[in-house]
Amino acid sequence: MGQVGSKFLQELRVGDAIVIQHPTSLLEETLIVGMVLSDVSASVSSAFSSDLVSSTPFYFIKAPPEEEKHQEEEKEKKKKKKKMDEQTAFGTYAGGTEKGRLITYRVVTRHRGTRVKKSGAYRGYAIVKEDANVERSREDLLDIRAKKKGDRHCM
Repeated sequence: MGQVGSKFLQELRVGDAIVIQHPTSLLEETLIVGMVLSDVSASVSSAFSSDLVSSTPFYFIKAPPEEEKHQEEEKEKKKKKKKMDEQTAFGTYAGGTEKGRLITYRVVTRHRGTRVKKSGAYRGYAIVKEDANVERSREDLLDIRAKKKGDRHCM
């Protein structure tokens, strides 16, 4: 469709209109761009009235921008999805939610005199869950876990 030097990828978008003057009938034909394949190739909504044998000059008309209402609806959908994702998150992934108040990390257990139950003959790791007074983001919870010796490779 295009010639060497065309910049379809940079200039055309789906929904734009391409207008040509047909060389044999001298009528203007307007076709809608369906997809842009490369700088010199694009797909249009329907076929020309007859085949074009030689290169034909053309111009294009940009599609009108999408309505602001549509963009606002997209933002609302993203907000709802993010909120639902946070509500379904659990454990250390539940930052910024009600469940994000619980800090979970690992500690090394010693064989005697520890406050944490051990689960091995001499040493092991125990999972400790603390209740925090403030809500923390996932990033904050990960930083806290990374500072603990048993979880320093959690990143």
